[in-house]
Amino acid sequence: YQRRKLAQVLEGHQRTDRVSKLAYIRELTRSKIVTSPFGYSEINYKDFETFISGALLLKPDMSHLETYPDLYRDGETYVAHDWALSDVNEKIDMLLENDTQRIEIARGGQNLYRWHASTEEGRRALIERFVGVLRF
Repeated sequence: YQRRKLAQVLEGHQRTDRVSKLAYIRELTRSKIVTSPFGYSEINYKDFETFISGALLLKPDMSHLETYPDLYRDGETYVAHDWALSDVNEKIDMLLENDTQRIEIARGGQNLYRWHASTEEGRRALIERFVGVLRF
């Protein structure tokens, strides 16, 4: 439902039909903002692809979930919109008008993801977290 509804909301901003994987990657690398509605799950590969690409992740509010790593920090690593999608266009317009804020949040998400995914400290933190869960 949310994916179809978001496609309607975004009609004025961008095409939302299916594209090939190669076209998707090209679009992703050129995008300033990437939307990631709930549909296949709250957390999905598109979120991680967005962090890797350096675009800003615009997603329904994730404050109902506790994740590890904590990649979903509204205003720091992604921008939340309400689940009813009523503020999506407003958020997009605001972010496109404020390059500094958009880039800062996108970098925050990219840097946090990169730290967890590709540093020794990030890998150690994951192991410690996993071991802690097993001991619980």
